[in-house]
Amino acid sequence: KFAATLDSGLTSRQRWRKDVGSRLALIFEKLRSDGFFSWDQPSDLPHIALQVGESSPALLFDCFDGIDDLPFDLASRLSNSFGFSLKWLLSGERSPFPVLNIGSSYADFFKQTEDGRFSWELYRVEGGRSEGELICLKTDNENGKILLGYINEHFVLTDGMGGGGRGNLEDFIKFLKTSWPTLNITTWVYEAGESGPELGQHHPVYYQRLMK
Repeated sequence: KFAATLDSGLTSRQRWRKDVGSRLALIFEKLRSDGFFSWDQPSDLPHIALQVGESSPALLFDCFDGIDDLPFDLASRLSNSFGFSLKWLLSGERSPFPVLNIGSSYADFFKQTEDGRFSWELYRVEGGRSEGELICLKTDNENGKILLGYINEHFVLTDGMGGGGRGNLEDFIKFLKTSWPTLNITTWVYEAGESGPELGQHHPVYYQRLMK
């Protein structure tokens, strides 16, 4: 009976193909709903294949359908071009989009190059269970790639934070003030529902769309 069950199921390779195809479909649906693609930018599979340097969309179609293996090189190009997690695509582990808990290491996150390559946006989460969390977006002005970080333990931007949190917040503000000549920072408020900002589940452009 056990052997018959194995024979009637999928092999490990077939299961991996199917799972990767499902994650590919999910991630591009998320990218579309998050607003990653501009209104005049096509997001169908042939244009996705073209953007990552494929000579034909055939392999990508087969990978989406779960009938062919996704080569690691193609997976890496997709991840780099569209800003989602390669680890999540290949294994389903962690979250679809990279997110960093920058906490006390925010100085590294806000480090600027001599040519002023990076810019930053800060979003204070308003409402829901993540009230006062600080979302930090770091944009590479050369290639447009965005890295998402957050602070919610080092300090929280709410009343009743406590002496330790207030001290950490003061240090953070002093850091921004002394670094201001070399930093380009825009601040916004992000209105979150009860589910919170769902960090790692959305591309960074999702938060830019909902800013005020």
